[in-house]
Amino acid sequence: MDGDGAGRARGRVTVESAVDDAVAALAALPTSVRLEALSQVQLRIVTGVAQEQARGL
Repeated sequence: MDGDGAGRARGRVTVESAVDDAVAALAALPTSVRLEALSQVQLRIVTGVAQEQARGL
């Protein structure tokens, strides 16, 4: 993780920088809650994608 925000310099977030940011945020949590936090992130993403796909139909 470079931490300099280069992936956002042009107003876009790259997949790599998004993953790096998420990993850093999750790693900062206590070990006992990391998997629960990851599960919640996954649920939000899947829900958002499903909603976007439903709107596209």
